Amino acid sequence: MAPVFTALGASATEILKGEWFRCATALLIHADAPHLVGNMVGLAIFGTAVCGITGTGVGILMISAAGIFGNLLNAALHQSHHVSVGASTAVFGAVGILVAYQVRHRLSGRSELTWRAFLPLGAGLALLGFLSSGPRTDIMAHLLGMAVGGLMGAAYGIDRSRPPSRPVQMVCGIIAVSVFAAAWRSAPPGAF
Repeated sequence: MAPVFTALGASATEILKGEWFRCATALLIHADAPHLVGNMVGLAIFGTAVCGITGTGVGILMISAAGIFGNLLNAALHQSHHVSVGASTAVFGAVGILVAYQVRHRLSGRSELTWRAFLPLGAGLALLGFLSSGPRTDIMAHLLGMAVGGLMGAAYGIDRSRPPSRPVQMVCGIIAVSVFAAAWRSAPPGAF
């Protein structure tokens, strides 16, 4: 395992010992170039869609939080000797946000449930299955990122017909950047 993975990856053992920063730093390091490019494409597609609904600052904060909390839950589930890296937990967080937002939007104002309201959920699960089939893929991190994103997307969709104001967007963007900056500052010296 590369030294940077050991120092900054989402090690379940170290996260549970209190190294919270790993939940964030792991989102920023990747195993190789195809891993990085795949996550960049995923974030470009799904992140842009989320930000189109929520606004840029809120969207970035929600996607980041889904990735970070997905990594935290993944560590709690594995408990030891498990390390993951990459932004795919956040990518699937964005998918979860979109799925839940769309389901909630389709259900709002309807007196009866129809199967069509849940089509976005089927599409999200199909994406999860299709994009999580690689031999080194951490499907549990993907699933947990999607679940956390789903909760946030459902909550966001309760009373939102348009994105929050520009000042709210700026504050949310600053919070997201600050969390990652604090995570990098918390990393051990010489980790990168």
